[in-house]
Amino acid sequence: MPALAELCAAPELPAGPAAWAAAGGGSSACCAGVPPDRQCSCQLESASSVLQGHALSISSSSSSLPDLAVEEAAELTWRPTDADFAAAHGRPVLLAANPALPYQRISGADRRNLPFNDGSPIEIETPLFSGRACVWLRGAPGGPAADAQFAGRRRRSLVTVQGRFRVPVPLDDLVTGQEFGRVENLPPAWLVEGVLLKIARAVSPSMVIGPASAPFMLMPVISGCSEIHAARPGEEPHPAEAPREDLRAWDPSLCIADGSPLPAAKRKAHFSRPAARAGRAFPTDLVFTFYFYQHVVDISAYQLDVLYKFDLTKYLVGQPLQLMMRLRSTGEFAYCLHLYHERLLAKSGGKAK
Repeated sequence: MPALAELCAAPELPAGPAAWAAAGGGSSACCAGVPPDRQCSCQLESASSVLQGHALSISSSSSSLPDLAVEEAAELTWRPTDADFAAAHGRPVLLAANPALPYQRISGADRRNLPFNDGSPIEIETPLFSGRACVWLRGAPGGPAADAQFAGRRRRSLVTVQGRFRVPVPLDDLVTGQEFGRVENLPPAWLVEGVLLKIARAVSPSMVIGPASAPFMLMPVISGCSEIHAARPGEEPHPAEAPREDLRAWDPSLCIADGSPLPAAKRKAHFSRPAARAGRAFPTDLVFTFYFYQHVVDISAYQLDVLYKFDLTKYLVGQPLQLMMRLRSTGEFAYCLHLYHERLLAKSGGKAK
Protein backbone atom coordinates (compact mmCIF):
# COMPACT_ATOMS: atom_id res chain seq x y z
CA MET A 1 0.00 0.00 0.00
CA PRO A 2 1.41 3.46 -0.83
CA ALA A 3 2.31 5.55 2.20
CA LEU A 4 -0.23 8.23 3.08
CA ALA A 5 2.38 10.94 2.72
CA GLU A 6 3.21 9.69 -0.80
CA LEU A 7 -0.44 9.76 -1.84
CA CYS A 8 -0.97 13.26 -0.45
CA ALA A 9 2.17 14.53 -2.16
CA ALA A 10 1.31 13.02 -5.55
CA PRO A 11 1.12 15.56 -8.41
CA GLU A 12 -2.36 14.33 -9.31
CA LEU A 13 -5.00 14.16 -6.62
CA PRO A 14 -6.96 10.92 -6.32
CA ALA A 15 -10.34 11.43 -7.94
CA GLY A 16 -12.20 11.49 -4.65
CA PRO A 17 -12.87 9.11 -1.77
CA ALA A 18 -13.62 6.16 -4.02
CA ALA A 19 -10.26 6.45 -5.78
CA TRP A 20 -8.56 7.06 -2.46
CA ALA A 21 -10.02 3.82 -1.14
CA ALA A 22 -8.99 2.01 -4.35
CA ALA A 23 -5.45 3.31 -3.84
CA GLY A 24 -5.46 1.52 -0.52
CA GLY A 25 -5.54 4.33 1.97
CA GLY A 26 -7.65 6.44 4.24
CA SER A 27 -10.82 5.91 6.18
CA SER A 28 -13.10 6.32 3.15
CA ALA A 29 -12.70 2.61 2.36
CA CYS A 30 -14.13 1.72 5.73
CA CYS A 31 -17.11 4.00 5.18
CA ALA A 32 -18.05 2.81 1.69
CA GLY A 33 -21.32 1.30 2.89
CA VAL A 34 -22.20 4.06 5.32
CA PRO A 35 -25.12 6.36 4.41
CA PRO A 36 -23.88 9.70 3.03
CA ASP A 37 -25.35 11.60 5.97
CA ARG A 38 -22.96 9.71 8.29
CA GLN A 39 -19.84 9.93 6.11
CA CYS A 40 -18.13 12.78 7.99
CA SER A 41 -18.40 11.17 11.42
CA CYS A 42 -17.65 7.70 10.01
CA GLN A 43 -14.39 8.90 8.47
CA LEU A 44 -13.27 10.40 11.77
CA GLU A 45 -14.31 7.36 13.80
CA SER A 46 -12.70 4.84 11.48
CA ALA A 47 -9.48 6.84 11.26
CA SER A 48 -9.37 6.85 15.06
CA SER A 49 -9.67 3.08 15.00
CA VAL A 50 -6.64 2.86 12.72
CA LEU A 51 -4.61 4.89 15.17
CA GLN A 52 -5.65 2.59 17.99
CA GLY A 53 -4.53 -0.46 16.01
CA HIS A 54 -7.96 -1.90 15.27
CA ALA A 55 -8.48 -4.02 12.17
CA LEU A 56 -11.12 -2.36 10.01
CA SER A 57 -13.19 -4.30 7.50
CA ILE A 58 -12.98 -2.91 3.98
CA SER A 59 -14.72 -5.71 2.07
CA SER A 60 -17.26 -8.48 2.48
CA SER A 61 -14.36 -10.93 2.63
CA SER A 62 -13.33 -9.35 5.96
CA SER A 63 -9.89 -8.28 4.71
CA SER A 64 -8.37 -5.70 7.03
CA LEU A 65 -6.85 -2.32 6.43
CA PRO A 66 -3.03 -2.57 6.38
CA ASP A 67 -1.24 -0.76 9.17
CA LEU A 68 -0.37 2.85 8.60
CA ALA A 69 2.76 4.44 10.02
CA VAL A 70 2.03 6.02 13.37
CA GLU A 71 2.69 9.53 12.15
CA GLU A 72 0.40 9.01 9.15
CA ALA A 73 -2.45 7.70 11.29
CA ALA A 74 -1.88 10.55 13.72
CA GLU A 75 -2.34 13.01 10.86
CA LEU A 76 -5.70 11.48 9.97
CA THR A 77 -6.95 11.62 13.56
CA TRP A 78 -5.40 14.88 14.73
CA ARG A 79 -7.32 16.80 17.39
CA PRO A 80 -6.27 20.17 18.86
CA THR A 81 -4.71 20.17 22.32
CA ASP A 82 -4.00 22.89 24.87
CA ALA A 83 -0.73 23.59 23.07
CA ASP A 84 -2.53 24.07 19.75
CA PHE A 85 -4.95 26.57 21.28
CA ALA A 86 -2.06 28.38 22.98
CA ALA A 87 -0.49 28.89 19.53
CA ALA A 88 -3.76 29.71 17.76
CA HIS A 89 -3.99 33.29 16.50
CA GLY A 90 -7.76 33.28 17.11
CA ARG A 91 -7.83 31.77 20.59
CA PRO A 92 -10.26 30.63 22.04
CA VAL A 93 -11.38 29.65 18.52
CA LEU A 94 -9.30 27.47 16.23
CA LEU A 95 -10.04 26.86 12.54
CA ALA A 96 -8.51 23.75 10.98
CA ALA A 97 -8.89 21.49 7.96
CA ASN A 98 -10.81 18.26 8.47
CA PRO A 99 -7.93 15.84 9.20
CA ALA A 100 -9.81 12.79 7.90
CA LEU A 101 -9.74 14.03 4.28
CA PRO A 102 -6.30 13.25 2.80
CA TYR A 103 -7.57 14.30 -0.63
CA GLN A 104 -8.14 17.89 0.57
CA ARG A 105 -5.10 20.09 0.04
CA ILE A 106 -4.60 23.35 1.88
CA SER A 107 -1.84 25.63 0.57
CA GLY A 108 -0.29 28.81 1.90
CA ALA A 109 -1.46 28.25 5.49
CA ASP A 110 -1.05 25.90 8.45
CA ARG A 111 -3.90 23.40 8.04
CA ARG A 112 -4.07 23.09 11.85
CA ASN A 113 -4.27 26.83 12.45
CA LEU A 114 -6.05 28.49 9.53
CA PRO A 115 -6.50 32.27 9.33
CA PHE A 116 -9.78 34.09 9.90
CA ASN A 117 -10.96 37.65 10.55
CA ASP A 118 -8.20 39.24 8.45
CA GLY A 119 -9.36 38.61 4.90
CA SER A 120 -6.59 36.11 4.17
CA PRO A 121 -7.87 33.50 1.71
CA ILE A 122 -7.47 29.82 2.53
CA GLU A 123 -6.51 28.03 -0.68
CA ILE A 124 -8.37 24.72 -1.04
CA GLU A 125 -8.00 21.95 -3.59
CA THR A 126 -10.04 18.74 -3.81
CA PRO A 127 -10.94 16.46 -6.71
CA LEU A 128 -14.34 18.17 -6.74
CA PHE A 129 -13.47 21.84 -6.24
CA SER A 130 -10.61 24.31 -6.57
CA GLY A 131 -10.80 27.66 -4.82
CA ARG A 132 -10.42 29.62 -1.62
CA ALA A 133 -12.29 30.58 1.53
CA CYS A 134 -12.41 33.65 3.77
CA VAL A 135 -13.84 33.24 7.26
CA TRP A 136 -15.17 35.99 9.53
CA LEU A 137 -16.33 35.35 13.11
CA ARG A 138 -17.95 38.04 15.25
CA GLY A 139 -16.46 38.32 18.72
CA ALA A 140 -13.31 36.36 17.91
CA PRO A 141 -9.93 38.13 17.77
CA GLY A 142 -9.61 40.36 14.73
CA GLY A 143 -9.00 43.90 13.58
CA PRO A 144 -10.80 46.65 11.69
CA ALA A 145 -11.43 44.41 8.68
CA ALA A 146 -13.45 42.03 10.83
CA ASP A 147 -15.33 44.87 12.52
CA ALA A 148 -16.34 46.21 9.11
CA GLN A 149 -17.84 42.86 8.09
CA PHE A 150 -20.30 42.95 10.99
CA ALA A 151 -20.98 46.66 11.40
CA GLY A 152 -24.74 47.29 11.34
CA ARG A 153 -25.54 43.62 10.72
CA ARG A 154 -27.03 40.85 12.86
CA ARG A 155 -24.83 38.12 11.41
CA ARG A 156 -22.37 36.36 13.69
CA SER A 157 -20.32 34.62 11.05
CA LEU A 158 -19.61 34.96 7.36
CA VAL A 159 -17.88 32.27 5.33
CA THR A 160 -17.09 33.10 1.70
CA VAL A 161 -16.10 30.19 -0.55
CA GLN A 162 -15.07 30.97 -4.10
CA GLY A 163 -13.86 28.77 -6.91
CA ARG A 164 -14.65 26.43 -9.76
CA PHE A 165 -16.02 22.93 -9.76
CA ARG A 166 -13.79 20.40 -11.46
CA VAL A 167 -16.74 18.30 -12.61
CA PRO A 168 -20.39 19.30 -13.15
CA VAL A 169 -22.20 18.96 -9.81
CA PRO A 170 -25.98 18.39 -9.74
CA LEU A 171 -27.84 21.05 -7.77
CA ASP A 172 -29.74 18.41 -5.83
CA ASP A 173 -26.53 16.62 -4.81
CA LEU A 174 -24.48 19.47 -3.34
CA VAL A 175 -25.40 20.03 0.31
CA THR A 176 -24.14 22.00 3.27
CA GLY A 177 -24.88 21.90 7.00
CA GLN A 178 -23.83 20.09 10.16
CA GLU A 179 -23.52 16.41 11.05
CA PHE A 180 -22.35 14.67 14.21
CA GLY A 181 -21.61 11.13 15.31
CA ARG A 182 -23.57 11.60 18.51
CA VAL A 183 -24.82 14.22 20.94
CA GLU A 184 -25.60 14.22 24.65
CA ASN A 185 -27.74 16.09 27.16
CA LEU A 186 -30.17 17.44 24.59
CA PRO A 187 -32.82 19.94 25.73
CA PRO A 188 -36.36 18.61 26.30
CA ALA A 189 -37.96 17.02 23.25
CA TRP A 190 -40.74 19.62 23.16
CA LEU A 191 -38.13 22.36 22.81
CA VAL A 192 -36.06 20.55 20.18
CA GLU A 193 -38.96 19.31 18.06
CA GLY A 194 -41.50 22.03 18.73
CA VAL A 195 -39.25 25.08 18.53
CA LEU A 196 -35.66 24.61 17.36
CA LEU A 197 -36.34 22.28 14.44
CA LYS A 198 -39.33 24.34 13.32
CA ILE A 199 -37.10 27.38 13.18
CA ALA A 200 -34.49 25.43 11.21
CA ARG A 201 -37.07 24.27 8.67
CA ALA A 202 -38.40 27.80 8.35
CA VAL A 203 -34.88 29.01 7.49
CA SER A 204 -34.61 26.39 4.75
CA PRO A 205 -37.72 24.38 3.79
CA SER A 206 -35.51 21.96 1.85
CA MET A 207 -33.45 21.10 4.93
CA VAL A 208 -33.23 17.42 5.89
CA ILE A 209 -32.86 16.71 9.61
CA GLY A 210 -31.54 13.43 11.01
CA PRO A 211 -32.33 11.50 14.20
CA ALA A 212 -31.10 12.52 17.64
CA SER A 213 -28.94 9.38 17.81
CA ALA A 214 -26.69 10.66 15.00
CA PRO A 215 -28.01 14.11 14.12
CA PHE A 216 -27.46 16.05 10.95
CA MET A 217 -28.97 19.11 9.31
CA LEU A 218 -28.30 19.23 5.58
CA MET A 219 -29.75 21.39 2.83
CA PRO A 220 -29.02 21.94 -0.86
CA VAL A 221 -26.47 24.71 -1.32
CA ILE A 222 -28.52 26.29 -4.11
CA SER A 223 -31.51 26.82 -1.80
CA GLY A 224 -29.73 27.26 1.52
CA CYS A 225 -26.71 29.49 0.80
CA SER A 226 -27.21 33.08 1.97
CA GLU A 227 -26.04 34.66 -1.29
CA ILE A 228 -24.40 33.29 -4.44
CA HIS A 229 -22.49 35.02 -7.23
CA ALA A 230 -21.48 33.55 -10.59
CA ALA A 231 -18.97 35.10 -12.98
CA ARG A 232 -16.70 34.31 -15.87
CA PRO A 233 -13.10 33.67 -14.76
CA GLY A 234 -11.37 36.97 -14.07
CA GLU A 235 -14.63 38.82 -13.38
CA GLU A 236 -15.34 37.37 -9.93
CA PRO A 237 -15.44 39.64 -6.83
CA HIS A 238 -12.65 39.51 -4.27
CA PRO A 239 -13.66 36.95 -1.61
CA ALA A 240 -13.15 39.52 1.16
CA GLU A 241 -15.67 41.92 -0.39
CA ALA A 242 -19.21 42.28 0.94
CA PRO A 243 -21.65 39.59 -0.23
CA ARG A 244 -23.73 40.14 -3.34
CA GLU A 245 -26.23 37.95 -5.13
CA ASP A 246 -25.97 37.63 -8.91
CA LEU A 247 -26.43 34.39 -10.84
CA ARG A 248 -27.18 35.87 -14.25
CA ALA A 249 -23.87 34.66 -15.70
CA TRP A 250 -25.08 31.12 -14.99
CA ASP A 251 -28.79 31.58 -15.70
CA PRO A 252 -29.86 34.87 -17.33
CA SER A 253 -33.45 34.22 -16.28
CA LEU A 254 -32.54 34.74 -12.61
CA CYS A 255 -33.36 38.43 -12.69
CA ILE A 256 -36.24 40.78 -12.01
CA ALA A 257 -38.22 42.87 -14.50
CA ASP A 258 -35.60 45.61 -14.86
CA GLY A 259 -32.83 43.06 -15.49
CA SER A 260 -31.27 43.35 -12.03
CA PRO A 261 -30.22 40.16 -10.20
CA LEU A 262 -32.97 38.11 -8.61
CA PRO A 263 -32.85 38.69 -4.83
CA ALA A 264 -31.41 35.86 -2.74
CA ALA A 265 -34.73 35.24 -0.95
CA LYS A 266 -36.50 34.59 -4.25
CA ARG A 267 -33.69 32.33 -5.49
CA LYS A 268 -33.94 30.29 -2.27
CA ALA A 269 -37.71 29.98 -2.59
CA HIS A 270 -37.47 28.96 -6.24
CA PHE A 271 -34.83 26.25 -5.69
CA SER A 272 -36.49 24.93 -2.55
CA ARG A 273 -38.74 23.05 -4.96
CA PRO A 274 -37.14 19.74 -6.04
CA ALA A 275 -38.51 20.24 -9.55
CA ALA A 276 -36.49 23.45 -9.92
CA ARG A 277 -33.27 21.61 -9.02
CA ALA A 278 -33.90 18.49 -11.09
CA GLY A 279 -31.63 18.01 -14.06
CA ARG A 280 -29.53 21.10 -13.36
CA ALA A 281 -25.90 21.34 -12.27
CA PHE A 282 -23.16 23.76 -11.26
CA PRO A 283 -20.92 23.94 -14.36
CA THR A 284 -17.11 23.92 -14.49
CA ASP A 285 -16.58 27.04 -16.59
CA LEU A 286 -17.80 29.67 -14.11
CA VAL A 287 -16.40 30.98 -10.83
CA PHE A 288 -18.99 30.66 -8.08
CA THR A 289 -18.79 32.68 -4.88
CA PHE A 290 -20.87 31.25 -2.04
CA TYR A 291 -21.63 33.49 0.94
CA PHE A 292 -22.77 31.64 4.05
CA TYR A 293 -23.79 33.84 6.97
CA GLN A 294 -25.95 33.28 10.03
CA HIS A 295 -26.97 35.01 13.25
CA VAL A 296 -27.98 32.18 15.61
CA VAL A 297 -24.62 30.63 16.58
CA ASP A 298 -22.06 32.70 18.47
CA ILE A 299 -18.80 30.93 17.56
CA SER A 300 -16.72 33.03 19.96
CA ALA A 301 -18.79 31.65 22.88
CA TYR A 302 -19.84 28.38 21.17
CA GLN A 303 -23.47 29.10 21.94
CA LEU A 304 -26.71 28.64 20.04
CA ASP A 305 -28.83 31.73 20.63
CA VAL A 306 -32.43 30.95 19.64
CA LEU A 307 -34.97 32.14 22.23
CA TYR A 308 -32.57 30.74 24.84
CA LYS A 309 -28.80 30.43 24.92
CA PHE A 310 -27.54 26.85 24.60
CA ASP A 311 -23.94 25.93 25.40
CA LEU A 312 -22.93 23.79 22.42
CA THR A 313 -20.02 22.20 24.26
CA LYS A 314 -22.59 20.55 26.53
CA TYR A 315 -24.16 18.65 23.61
CA LEU A 316 -21.45 18.04 20.99
CA VAL A 317 -19.17 15.74 23.05
CA GLY A 318 -16.02 17.47 21.84
CA GLN A 319 -17.02 17.46 18.16
CA PRO A 320 -16.38 20.62 16.14
CA LEU A 321 -18.79 22.61 14.02
CA GLN A 322 -18.21 22.20 10.29
CA LEU A 323 -17.84 24.56 7.37
CA MET A 324 -18.42 22.37 4.35
CA MET A 325 -20.04 21.47 1.07
CA ARG A 326 -20.29 17.85 -0.03
CA LEU A 327 -22.14 15.46 -2.28
CA ARG A 328 -25.23 13.92 -0.78
CA SER A 329 -24.87 10.82 -2.97
CA THR A 330 -21.30 9.77 -2.17
CA GLY A 331 -20.18 11.81 0.84
CA GLU A 332 -17.32 13.38 -1.17
CA PHE A 333 -16.43 16.85 0.09
CA ALA A 334 -15.84 19.93 -2.02
CA TYR A 335 -14.16 21.24 1.12
CA CYS A 336 -14.47 20.73 4.87
CA LEU A 337 -13.07 22.91 7.66
CA HIS A 338 -13.59 22.45 11.39
CA LEU A 339 -14.35 25.17 13.93
CA TYR A 340 -13.12 24.28 17.41
CA HIS A 341 -13.54 26.17 20.67
CA GLU A 342 -11.13 25.83 23.56
CA ARG A 343 -13.98 24.81 25.86
CA LEU A 344 -14.44 21.63 23.81
CA LEU A 345 -11.28 20.32 25.46
CA ALA A 346 -12.97 20.10 28.85
CA LYS A 347 -15.71 17.95 27.31
CA SER A 348 -13.31 15.40 25.82
CA GLY A 349 -10.64 14.71 28.40
CA GLY A 350 -8.24 17.44 27.40
CA LYS A 351 -8.32 16.88 23.63
CA ALA A 352 -11.01 18.12 21.24
CA LYS A 353 -12.63 15.28 19.32
